[in-house]
Formats: sequence, C-alpha cells, structure tokens
Amino acid sequence: MMSTETHDQYQAIIRGGLLQANGMSNFSDMVSMEDAERIHRYVISRANLDKESALAEQPSAGAEE
Repeated sequence: MMSTETHDQYQAIIRGGLLQANGMSNFSDMVSMEDAERIHRYVISRANLDKESALAEQPSAGAEE
C-alpha cells in the first residue's frame, strides 16, 4: 500500500531518517543499503502474496450464496 513516492524514498526513509519526525527511526547504523533493498523487495513480495491470498478467498463474482 506504499505510494510510488514512498517506494522511491525507501532508502531515505530507512537509512536517512526522512520520517524521524513521524516516529520512524533512522536505521543507517544497523542496515546496509543492500539489506534495506532486500527488506524492500521482501515487503513488496509479501504484500503481493497477501493480496493474492485475499483475492483467492473472495467469493467469485456472480456466485450465489
């Protein structure tokens, strides 16, 4: 559910402290750029899996109950 802008700013958010004023810590001392990118890819893949799962659980359009 992240916007395109949030995806574009991911490194700045995680490692640069872009959202520190909103309570998102700066993790530059704990997370490398490579690790942050791996986390980003995982979050995207997990969101896609969850979306697929949710869609599969929905009743088919036009199905009678």
